[in-house]
Amino acid sequence: MTRFIEFLISLLIVVVVFVVIGLFLPSKRIYSYSIETNRPMSTVSDLFNGFSRFKDWNPLLRYDAYYILADLIEVPNLARQSARYWGYLGERYLLRMRDMVSPAETTAERWWYGVYGLLSAIYRLIVTLAMWIFRVKLSDIAK
Repeated sequence: MTRFIEFLISLLIVVVVFVVIGLFLPSKRIYSYSIETNRPMSTVSDLFNGFSRFKDWNPLLRYDAYYILADLIEVPNLARQSARYWGYLGERYLLRMRDMVSPAETTAERWWYGVYGLLSAIYRLIVTLAMWIFRVKLSDIAK
């Protein structure tokens, strides 16, 4: 019970600190950014608007939850490996191809690939449905 009270007090302290900081922040935020370059506009636009070089210019990407999880469990290419594992499961059990070899070498890898693949598919489905619902709501508002 005392741990729970300590947790609530800590949470209250954090909330109070954020409220106090919020009181001193300005009510508006103005952000302006410009850059000069001697490159053609098409090159600059392709460089910054395309996602092929996203990892090069996003300093926060290494703090993304996917990369943190992959580093913690020490499984490189977790998404690709889980997709391969789910493909193996489909071929092995749905198509009954018994000669298939599992990409997972250990039980822990099988577990991580299975759980990550399932949860990421559910997450993508939820995000897709949320975007569709948002689009439908916007089109209803625009009418």
